[in-house]
Amino acid sequence: PQPGPSYRHGGGSVGDSIGGRTVSYWCFAPSEAMRELANLNVRSILVTSGTLSPMESYALELDLPFPNRLENPHIISKDQIHVRVIGRGVSQKLLTSSYERRQDAEYYIELG
Repeated sequence: PQPGPSYRHGGGSVGDSIGGRTVSYWCFAPSEAMRELANLNVRSILVTSGTLSPMESYALELDLPFPNRLENPHIISKDQIHVRVIGRGVSQKLLTSSYERRQDAEYYIELG
């Protein structure tokens, strides 16, 4: 007998179990997960990160009020930052960070 389609929860995948195509669906709306927490009557949610600024837009994404907030200025001053584009690796080969090179050992060697 031929196996039918496979269904997998969590990742939302539906596909053929004998090497066919897979269709995946993912929810990238954080408000859905936060709404579930709110429905469980969670009393406190502590959100920490170095990249949540601006807080207003982040609060809108989560669709929850943040009555208590603590925001601090950046700890690194502008004179401590140096930005440079490096186009060639250790043996002067061109560095191309394309998707196709993500498993390329030579690329990783060029990165040093």
